[in-house]
Amino acid sequence: MKILLATGIYPPESGGPATYTMGLADALRTRGHEVYVVAYGETSPDPSFVRRGNDQVLPLTKGELEGVVRVSRRGGAFLRYLRYAWNVFLLARKSDVVYAQGPVSEGLPATIGAMIAGRPLMMKVVGDYAWEMAQQTRMSNVECRMSNDKTPLLDEFLSKKHGGIIGWYEKIERWTARRAARMIVPSKYLKGVVEKWGVPSERIEVVLNAVETLPVTQGREDERRAFGVSDNVVILTAVRAVPWKGVAE
Repeated sequence: MKILLATGIYPPESGGPATYTMGLADALRTRGHEVYVVAYGETSPDPSFVRRGNDQVLPLTKGELEGVVRVSRRGGAFLRYLRYAWNVFLLARKSDVVYAQGPVSEGLPATIGAMIAGRPLMMKVVGDYAWEMAQQTRMSNVECRMSNDKTPLLDEFLSKKHGGIIGWYEKIERWTARRAARMIVPSKYLKGVVEKWGVPSERIEVVLNAVETLPVTQGREDERRAFGVSDNVVILTAVRAVPWKGVAE
C-alpha cells in the first residue's frame, strides 16, 4: 500500500507522536509499504542524530528522510492549516489511505485534504484535545483536580457543553472523528470517549500501545543500593509536566 501519515510533530522534534509515527513508518516500510509523512516544522529533517529506544543516539536513516514533507507553522492557524491541507491533498492523491495522528491540529487539515483527494481517512486518538486545552488554559469550569466523587475529570468534562475556543475544539474533534473510516485508540476507556463524540462503536479499534524492552540491569536490590533508596518506596513516571497527565494525583 501507499500510506500517508499526517502528524503534528516528527523527529528530530521530540514527543510521543513523533516517536510513534517514526516507529510506525519504519515498521510499514519493512513490510514493503510505501510511506509518506506530513508534519509541521520549519526545516527539512537534519540528517544528524535523533534519540530513539533506550536513550540511544542514532542517525536518521535514508528511509526516515525520504517522503517527509515539513509544513511551516508561521502565519497563524489559518495559513498553517491551509498549507497542511494542501500538502495532504497533494500526497493523498498518490496514496491509498491517510492516517492522521490526532483530531485537531493535524486532523482537521488532514481530513479536508483527504476528502478533496477522495481518499479514506484513518485517525488515532489518544485523548480529548478540547479537555487538554481546557486544563492547560483553565478556560472551562472543570478544575484541575479529581472531583469529590472520584469521577475522572474527563468524564465530568464530557458531560457538559462548553463555549468559546474550547467549544470550537470540541466541534472540530468530533467533526473530524465522525468522518474517519476507522478510529484507533489505545484503551477501552478512550473507545468510550470517542463513542461519546458520536463515532459508532464498530468503527473504533482498540490497539494497545507497544513497549520496548528495558535494558538488563544488575537486579532490583543492586539498583536500590546504587541509588540509595533501599528504605523507600520509589515510583517513577516518564511524562510531560502538563496538568492533564495527573502526576499530582
